[in-house]
Amino acid sequence: NDTIKATKTGHKSILTPASHMYLDFPEDRIPGEVQAATWRPPISVEKCYSMPVNDYSESSTVIGVQAFAQCSALGSVAIPDGVTEIQNYAFSECAGLTTLTLGSASKLETIGNSAFAYCNFAIETFPETLRVIGSRAFEQNLAITSLTFHEGMESIDNLAFNGCTNLQTLYIPANITTVGSGAFTSCSNIITLTAPEFAISQVTKEKLVTVVINSGDTVTPSLFSG
Repeated sequence: NDTIKATKTGHKSILTPASHMYLDFPEDRIPGEVQAATWRPPISVEKCYSMPVNDYSESSTVIGVQAFAQCSALGSVAIPDGVTEIQNYAFSECAGLTTLTLGSASKLETIGNSAFAYCNFAIETFPETLRVIGSRAFEQNLAITSLTFHEGMESIDNLAFNGCTNLQTLYIPANITTVGSGAFTSCSNIITLTAPEFAISQVTKEKLVTVVINSGDTVTPSLFSG
């Protein structure tokens, strides 16, 4: 197996195999024809499968577009506290990804479109710094059973949790500004819901037992039909 580790002396690694990527690794650890400190086409998916990538440099602030997409052997990821953005498709279709760790001091603000689509890890509480979750970001994650978003959350985009059918408990803060179309409507096993009135239409309601409207709005009865 190929093993790539960035140097511990200030070098950064930014992996974005959407079109090209920049590698700043010691030359004696370069797999195949990839050269150090130059722009090259992305490593093949086959090589990515066998590359045990565990973390990013502690100085990284962005995990790029498709950085680890389709790395099916990737089992766990620890996001450094300094990362503020996980871009579109960064870990999409990492079928073996069952553990995601976000530290208590995480500065994460944005999770991009399909960033963790078709992964299978449990996550219950997001960092207080998180503001935006993109479209289909956690699509088809069957390990998620409970979700709590902090008061600073601003936007959960269309279909963000599409197909998360084992989700049972959901807390959406009252001051959130956007809950996109279909964000939770295919989550068919939600039992307990706390949310502002406008967000209820984006939640599947057939199995609801407990509902708390935390926005102080007058509730329209039709919101609970279907």
